[in-house]
Amino acid sequence: MAAKKRSAATSPAAASAGGQDKLIDSLKQFIRAQGSGYLADPNVSSIGIGYKETKGKRGKELALQFTVDKKVRPEGVDGLMSTPIPALIDIGGGVKVPTDVVQRSYKPHFLLVAEAETPDRQKRVDPVRPGVSVGNVKVSAGTIGCVVFDKNGRAVC
Repeated sequence: MAAKKRSAATSPAAASAGGQDKLIDSLKQFIRAQGSGYLADPNVSSIGIGYKETKGKRGKELALQFTVDKKVRPEGVDGLMSTPIPALIDIGGGVKVPTDVVQRSYKPHFLLVAEAETPDRQKRVDPVRPGVSVGNVKVSAGTIGCVVFDKNGRAVC
């Protein structure tokens, strides 16, 4: 007898491209609705969607990925004041998705960046000189072509 194909409900990763998009949307909704409960655990630092990894190799099966500070066996979870993450999670509609626990440490780091300097052509100039761009917010802009002086008093007109 020929082997039966698995349905999307029993194997979400085996679903077609359209089914996989639908599964990803369901996973996103699950994370938005239920994620805060899992993130309340002091050992869990993030929840995401990805492919299940086994022995360092990425598989073809979509999974809910839980990032933890320290990965331990179920019997060692009590020492971390944490709860075990189940192997399968029902995301609704009878669809059970496998979980993947990834140990990763997030440490904030800071990079000091110098404040950007305004280019000379964009700085205010005093006194005004030819070649400077001028304008009004409500009107167009232009460039000063020359400075005119009064014939008698050398005052700028």
